[in-house]
Amino acid sequence: MADADVTFSDLIKRGRQCFAYPSRHAEKRIRQRTSLTPKELMLLLDENVCVDISQKYGLSKRHLLFYSPKDKYYYVALQNVNTGKVITVWHLNYHRQLAWSVTQEQCAKARKIYHDYLCEQQTAKADDNEPLSCQPEATACSKQANKRCKQVTAFKRVYKVYVKASYICESGQAKRKTLLTLEVDYYINDFERSIKSLLKQDETLFDKINHQIWRKRLFHESIYAIVFVNKKDLTDTYLIDVRPHWVALEQAQKIAHKRKVMNRLLLDYQTPYVSLPLPISMRLLRLPMPMPTS
Repeated sequence: MADADVTFSDLIKRGRQCFAYPSRHAEKRIRQRTSLTPKELMLLLDENVCVDISQKYGLSKRHLLFYSPKDKYYYVALQNVNTGKVITVWHLNYHRQLAWSVTQEQCAKARKIYHDYLCEQQTAKADDNEPLSCQPEATACSKQANKRCKQVTAFKRVYKVYVKASYICESGQAKRKTLLTLEVDYYINDFERSIKSLLKQDETLFDKINHQIWRKRLFHESIYAIVFVNKKDLTDTYLIDVRPHWVALEQAQKIAHKRKVMNRLLLDYQTPYVSLPLPISMRLLRLPMPMPTS
């Protein structure tokens, strides 16, 4: 399968005018709810790498279901047909509550369209870069050697990396919170390879992440992914799936239900002069967690 980042960068280099453009609200929601940049999403919509699931025809607004390769999940973009303006981006749970449910068949179709689109882009790129020399094997080897030399550096460099947790809050929204910032040394300019090497070498990294989750007052059960983001290039990410998204959603709903029950039980003990602070109530819900060992 082709690399999504390579395809996006190829599209951006085209420099063509895009019909779709995000509103300020949509741009904020794209960055908040997905790992895509607004420009990447606009290019996907312009290339029709989405499924129109609109049910109320005749209106100027359409619902476009698309697959996000960086999140490995599906979202719905609301777009004005006449102007191309993207109004907002909804999570599937949001779309079910505010509009209608998205079926599994529609999600599968959106993912298939995305993968077919990547294959077409990769094929077109291979045709454009086909060498015209009489010795194609030598040319290919030379290009590979040049690429390898460009990737390897003669001195050590450092990635500044954000470690973020993708989780479901108690209201059912998908959110992301920064846990800590790391510095990752590298000689080969490959972000994913550098992060994998860090995970193998630093045995205490997951303990640090768990400690920051505890400090940020997040619930482990509601976290569905840990994301490593390159500070210089926010589109350069490495994702670790913790659990399926729907499992985290169910756990978040259970936590919200427990909080309602707890608040109902503690209501008799609260007065206008004495009340239970929010951090204390969150600690009552949280399971005891061991501190990371140094």
